[in-house]
Amino acid sequence: MLDTRVKHLLAAPLDALAEIAIRARLSANMVTLIGFGLGLLGVGFVALDTLPLGALFLALNRLADGVDGAVARKTKTTALGAYLDTVLTYFIFAGLAFSFVAARQQFGLSGGFLLFSLFLVAVTDLATRSFQGANAREEDKGAFTSFLLVKKTWTSGFYLIVLLQPFMFAFLPYPFGALCLLTAAVRIATAVAALSSSARP
Repeated sequence: MLDTRVKHLLAAPLDALAEIAIRARLSANMVTLIGFGLGLLGVGFVALDTLPLGALFLALNRLADGVDGAVARKTKTTALGAYLDTVLTYFIFAGLAFSFVAARQQFGLSGGFLLFSLFLVAVTDLATRSFQGANAREEDKGAFTSFLLVKKTWTSGFYLIVLLQPFMFAFLPYPFGALCLLTAAVRIATAVAALSSSARP
């Protein structure tokens, strides 16, 4: 998947930034919250129709998302950190869609479809994380997360494209949203299969 390749390419600079953060006594959760603040600024700039600044702060938010993971690996990973990382990322992605439509209401239909598809991706992702540990057999756990067509890198790339070329928001959310819906559908199918098998004696 693209996320894995990107992480491999950026491993060295992210590790270097993580070392700086650790020396500054920043925990992984603190980096996550700083990144969230940067993302909120991006959402605000998009709502004000200052799209290039929105793209800049989205890029900084995504950079912080990579750094917090590197800090966690070098120090200590926690359930709280994983929770914040996932929930706050979806918060920013949804906020960007809403703020884009708020600034350019002629894109209301495509923006609504984008929010709908992102909602289903978020729900199936969070439900998967919730149920895989408690209800699936060990051999079935991989089925829950094996199909992640739309991941953070894809979504970040989508937003950077439409923020730098805003006319594309009129049509690009439809194919991207379709990929989101496909991801959600396969997640549901694999989770149903895994949970059904775990219920058998």
